[in-house]
Amino acid sequence: MRGLLTVILFIIFFFSFSIAIYTYSINLVFQADYVKNRLSESKIYSAVANELPNFISRSPGEEDGLVPKNIKKEFEAFVKKEVTGQYLQGKVEPFVDDTFEWLSGKTNAAPELSFSDLAVKLKKQPAAHFLSDDINKVLNTPLKLPLEERENWRSSFQLSQVAPGVLSVVSAIVLLVIFLMARDWKSKLRKTSLALFIPAVLGLITAGLLVFIGSVIVGMITGALVGSEFAQFEKPLRDLLVQIPVDVSVRMGVIYGAALAVSAGLFVASFFVSRKTKTAQKEV
Repeated sequence: MRGLLTVILFIIFFFSFSIAIYTYSINLVFQADYVKNRLSESKIYSAVANELPNFISRSPGEEDGLVPKNIKKEFEAFVKKEVTGQYLQGKVEPFVDDTFEWLSGKTNAAPELSFSDLAVKLKKQPAAHFLSDDINKVLNTPLKLPLEERENWRSSFQLSQVAPGVLSVVSAIVLLVIFLMARDWKSKLRKTSLALFIPAVLGLITAGLLVFIGSVIVGMITGALVGSEFAQFEKPLRDLLVQIPVDVSVRMGVIYGAALAVSAGLFVASFFVSRKTKTAQKEV
């Protein structure tokens, strides 16, 4: 009965400890500062700003030759002047901050990304009425999360923030029970060592695989842009995404590596405990 209970506790510890580390590592990505740094370092703002005039010029009116060339040039100059990488960064970063504050429950106001200031300036441009309905909608309607998905996103985020702490407590309790259930100190140390060793080794392997799988997925996503009309986004998008699995894997690797070191230390200590016991028995 004791052996079966020990096996069950090992299984519970394996899953609770592994999920705790995984969610803790993933939470690195779900932080406002991290998202803003990745967007800034990837130069995605500049890429979007540089391509925006060409994107807008693909409206149906311009393809049909309905926009006079002089108006078209004036409009492209206006877009290049107003919609810069710095402008986009100034719009997106507060939106990111507001989004994470809302997700964490610090505010009840749903975040929105608005370009109304740009829409006001565009109304003064001769080419404003040549813009497509989609572009006008983006400029005049604040971007928000879908109403039906908001609470799901919010509850999922808050659960992911609480999960590492709760699962860590569960793991510590289960590991303590495993330790206390063992009959002697040698068995206590070795069982605790084994309980840490299994998830640590498998976790390090998973961390390595995550880097490989992440690079493959990012390569597939960015590779699809090569040769397309969005080819200029290939490098900034790759720079934006490729570091994410690496950062998550490094955090996982550090924690699992520490767990493996503790496991090794406990296993080595079990030999010294055994020797002391035998010495004491001989003296008696």
